Amino acid sequence: MNPKTKVKICGIKQPEDAALAVDLGAAFLGFIFHPKSPRALDWTAYRALRKDLPAVRRVYVQVSPEPEELRRAEQEGFDFFQLHFPSDESPELIEQWATIVSPARLWLAPRIAPTEDFPASILPWAETFLVDTFRKETFGGTGETGDWGRFRQWAAAHPEKRWILAGGLSPENIVRAVAESGAGTVDVNSGIETSPGIKGHDRMRALFAALWQIDG
Repeated sequence: MNPKTKVKICGIKQPEDAALAVDLGAAFLGFIFHPKSPRALDWTAYRALRKDLPAVRRVYVQVSPEPEELRRAEQEGFDFFQLHFPSDESPELIEQWATIVSPARLWLAPRIAPTEDFPASILPWAETFLVDTFRKETFGGTGETGDWGRFRQWAAAHPEKRWILAGGLSPENIVRAVAESGAGTVDVNSGIETSPGIKGHDRMRALFAALWQIDG
């Protein structure tokens, strides 16, 4: 059984972490290919890891990939493609992403400053949008929580889309985050780690136990 709140465990680098995440009820596993991330995989490492992965929906995570790079990832059997990018990214590039993998499989994650509103122009290109904590020089992985009220407003304004909450989520704050944001899907990474890319199994268990308190 899975909690009603869908969970993506991101930054997977070890098969034992993937296995426990799925045993506990994770709906998605995320694999980061952005070279600047301390959780990054290259293709050799990913293919070695893939041999031991449990059956679960897999998410490719990257920052502003070139079309050729995304086509290569699409051939590796990922279910979804979570792409982070600056809010002023080329509309033509975003349209190419949607053409390559389809809006149904594309998760767009724009980097949006606190003074900016959600860029409505990108809404047609994906069915899923991930909202992470803003930091000017990085994409995700900040370990800091975001504006949960703003997430709720955006999701309410566009209920036809799937909205995923990310940013500093942990066993200690997941209940409050879901309550204040209304998120039906959450993305958890650094909040359950002992070091970048290494998940703390007790913390992972505590996260799902907390979700069962509100979803069970």
